[in-house]
Amino acid sequence: MLIVLLAVANAVLGMALGLFSSAYARTEFQAVQFMPALILPQILLCGLLVPRDQMAEWLQWIAALMPFTYAYDALSRAATESALDARFWLDVAVVVGVTVLALALGAATLRAPYALSRRRTVPVPCRDAESVAIAPQSEATSP
Repeated sequence: MLIVLLAVANAVLGMALGLFSSAYARTEFQAVQFMPALILPQILLCGLLVPRDQMAEWLQWIAALMPFTYAYDALSRAATESALDARFWLDVAVVVGVTVLALALGAATLRAPYALSRRRTVPVPCRDAESVAIAPQSEATSP
């Protein structure tokens, strides 16, 4: 059960990083181009393909800055160790913290749609020709 929860947390982390990077893209094509630059180094350096202790020291430092490293470590510890130590909980805290941070930063960059950010009103003719009702533009009928 713990491994399933960690897998879901890691999936949410990936989604949050994708939403964060796409918040800075101006087009869908640009957002797609961000993904390999963001995800590939993390997959290569997290320890999944090559153990981090066999990497050069400068690569180990870079790997320590990437959230997938902590996601992989948490899954690895949960799968292999019977007693979960403080390092496991640190890994989980980093995954959750980076997820929340990426979602918050991505949400902070979003702009509200124009209709929601500034509600305009236009006069709409009513059944009575002498009175005019004011209605939101989305409900206005075209003349």
